[in-house]
Amino acid sequence: MKKVLIIKIIFSLLTSTLQAQEIEHDGLYNLYQRLNSGLLLPDDVQALDYLKRFANDTLIIRKIFDDKNGNNSLEIKLINPCRKDRYDHVINYIKIRLNNKNFSNTLIYYNSGVQMSLINLLEENIALKYASRQRQAVIILFAYCGNADDDKIITCIVLYNENNYIYHIRLRGVEFQNYRIIDDLSETFKDLPKKLNKKLVKYFNSQYETIIQ
Repeated sequence: MKKVLIIKIIFSLLTSTLQAQEIEHDGLYNLYQRLNSGLLLPDDVQALDYLKRFANDTLIIRKIFDDKNGNNSLEIKLINPCRKDRYDHVINYIKIRLNNKNFSNTLIYYNSGVQMSLINLLEENIALKYASRQRQAVIILFAYCGNADDDKIITCIVLYNENNYIYHIRLRGVEFQNYRIIDDLSETFKDLPKKLNKKLVKYFNSQYETIIQ
């Protein structure tokens, strides 16, 4: 059944008469999950090229900072972000580029839950933290708009020492309020250096309530 659905979606995406609102949500979810994992089907790149026609709104945030690598240039590009009058789209992704004299690093994360759940990124939720005496880590936190539920997700992206990390932290509330973290953050961030792990746990705990408002 899933294979038939995938073929149907890809065929639909490549027809010139398709309207954006006709694309089935389940097919988009599966496509973006594969793009994030790198496990692509033969026609996925063509499907993505088609969907990028609907990338009609862009939020760009740029920051400059210094550390052991010298001058670092950070650019965050969010395609079709959450707006007051928009909670749905057919494509929603974030592209992050970090450049300095020693390396260039790019990460792209596709939001698979594009129905009533677009990325809601605010500049104040982008932080720089020293993970060592000489290197800074980029920490990006964002929630998703439109998902009025007692279960919420905050996504945390970390760029540090030429590596990229993506975490999805689960929250649970009661009647859409009093949200609490239900994941063990130290365990969630266990693949980060110990000092950065501790700083990120502290930072997340201090920020998450404002991010989901």
